[in-house]
Amino acid sequence: GVDDCGIWAMDEQGCDMSECDSEVYSVNAELYFRCSTVDDTTDTRCLQTNSLCNNMTECLHRRDELECDLPPCSEWGFQCTVTGDCVPLYFRCDGHYHCADRSDELNCESYDCADDDMFQCDNGQCLSDVSLHCDYKHDCWDYSDERGCERDCVIGSEFQCDSGQCVPIGARCLHSNNPALSGCQDQSHLSNCRDWVCGEGMFKCDREYCLEDVLVCDGSVDCSVASDEENDNCSTPCGRWPTEGVCLCYGSTLECSNVNLTQLPFLDHQDRQRHSTFLLSDNNINSTLSNVTFTTEYTHLIQLDLTSNNIDHTEPYLFSHLFQLKILDLQYNMISSIVQFSFSGL
Repeated sequence: GVDDCGIWAMDEQGCDMSECDSEVYSVNAELYFRCSTVDDTTDTRCLQTNSLCNNMTECLHRRDELECDLPPCSEWGFQCTVTGDCVPLYFRCDGHYHCADRSDELNCESYDCADDDMFQCDNGQCLSDVSLHCDYKHDCWDYSDERGCERDCVIGSEFQCDSGQCVPIGARCLHSNNPALSGCQDQSHLSNCRDWVCGEGMFKCDREYCLEDVLVCDGSVDCSVASDEENDNCSTPCGRWPTEGVCLCYGSTLECSNVNLTQLPFLDHQDRQRHSTFLLSDNNINSTLSNVTFTTEYTHLIQLDLTSNNIDHTEPYLFSHLFQLKILDLQYNMISSIVQFSFSGL
């Protein structure tokens, strides 16, 4: 009975409404309002009269909010054209709909922003703060807040980003949590860093930029190829009895190669869900592979290595849950039979 969508009570359409009690209504007619009309009996409820004209749609088709003599909004408000609702004036032309009828975002080209501290885009949109102009992030729908912002960087102490932004030279080829070295908004300070030599106390991503040591093995991937979380120092034994400690977990990789497995290792729920690379080469899990081997807990896998596992055939729907898988390696097995639907889902 309450409009939560804010647009013509769409969440209340097609509901099973309890009818208005005729006896109650006849005795207390002055306290109740019928949502239904002679021509429209879709909504047969009665509302208390304090629900009328309260800027909240409660009857279907908004009958409780029609023909209302609404007071005008204050000088700090904007009145929505159809609904009559009042919204703060600074919501006018801010690029977001606040009126159910969307009238707060109409005719913005000729609108002057409500506050001198706001920035007006070329299309009329108003940004909440003038500091958003030339901050090297696109806030206007037409990108006009970043036009004409170019300046000359100080040679030797600043680096010029592709966007024209100037950042401290120390941010070049460095991914850092230090706000003073946050680098370019467009991340161009991390480009062309293959041959860059990292400073003391830094970690070099594989053919990429540098990281502060505190970002290595912290459980969060900061290098684009995850080399900061696949360092040998990051690996820890994982799994549970009876295969506890057989596998190594590091970063996004679950390493279970050449450990004499005849079935998938017993893993904790979090280990099955947080790793995207599963390396199972050089084992002997052929006889235990079935359509329930890789359950829905493995749907996040990107790479699965099953090389050298004496696999001689494939079962139907063996990989059906691995819909995100990009790399499946079945080399060096003895597959002589591929059953229909074996690769369904990939």
